[in-house]
Amino acid sequence: MEKAQMRIYSIKSESSGYQLTTKSENNFSVKTDLSQKAGGKGDGASSIELFLASLAGCENFTAQIIAKNLGFTIFQSSFDIKGERNDRGLNHTPITEESPYTSRLSRIWGIVNIDTDETDEQIYQLNNILKKICPLARMVIDSGCELEIEWKRLD
Repeated sequence: MEKAQMRIYSIKSESSGYQLTTKSENNFSVKTDLSQKAGGKGDGASSIELFLASLAGCENFTAQIIAKNLGFTIFQSSFDIKGERNDRGLNHTPITEESPYTSRLSRIWGIVNIDTDETDEQIYQLNNILKKICPLARMVIDSGCELEIEWKRLD
C-alpha cells in the first residue's frame, strides 16, 4: 500500500457575537453571521450557505480535474444548490439532552449546468467519479447526508 500524502489546511478566526471573520492560509477573508431574523446582524453568509458554496467550489475544481483526465473541457458551470436540515436538531430542548433529530444537513440537491464539449456518456461518468473523489462531496455522503447534485449539459 502506498504511503498517504496528507495535506493540512489552516484557518484563523475571530468572533464577536454571532459574527465570525476567518482568514485563510492564502490571506483571504470571509465573514459568517446569522440573519437579522435569526438574531445576527446579517453582515455575512450563514455557515451553511458557505458550506454549500465550498461544496460547489470543491465539485467545480474536482470536475475540472476529472474532465482533463478524461480528455474533455468544461468551459463554464452554473450551480443551483440547496440544502435542508431539521431545525429541531439544533433547537431541541432541553439542550442538555440529546435530540432525537440530527442537526446536520440531511439532504443537499441541485443542478449544475455545464457548457462543455463532452458527450452525455462522459457527463454520466463525471457524475459518478465526482461523488467518489471530491473531498467535500465524499465527506457529505459519508456523514449520511443525501447528495443529489446532477451535472448536465447546458440546454
